[in-house]
Amino acid sequence: MALQTSDLEKFVNDNLDLSKASDSEEVHVMTARDVDYPFIFDVNVPLGGAGAWALRGSVDANLAMDAQLFYKNPILSPIAVADVKGNLADGIAVVFNTAGVKGQAKVYTSDKWVYINLAATTVGGTYGPSDFKLFPLPVDQSTNPVELDPGSATQDWLN
Repeated sequence: MALQTSDLEKFVNDNLDLSKASDSEEVHVMTARDVDYPFIFDVNVPLGGAGAWALRGSVDANLAMDAQLFYKNPILSPIAVADVKGNLADGIAVVFNTAGVKGQAKVYTSDKWVYINLAATTVGGTYGPSDFKLFPLPVDQSTNPVELDPGSATQDWLN
């Protein structure tokens, strides 16, 4: 199936969430999932020109999460700062202090959504504590993701 404008609009509407950070700045969070493995996610929370936070991993139907939290600097490769493992129903808290990145994060659920609360100091500055809305619950296989034509330039751009 070739990518149609309506397919792209549907994908963006289904996967892009405009959330307000605790300090009232508007933050655009993008969550992507693998078409073949619906429980695998890759979430990026941008920090303006100073980089981004990334949470990559999986969550199953019982809300067991197995993920890694990264700090993405615009110059260096992403820095893995913490393993995020546990049950989302209980909330998962991590503390990190590695490679110039120090802070804490908590991944939790509220109103059938997964959130992350981040507070950290990096070379680029001090951030948070701020809450970011990541993706909706329940995580299920019933959604119908957009499939891209393997020959399309857009497919290469998304990889």
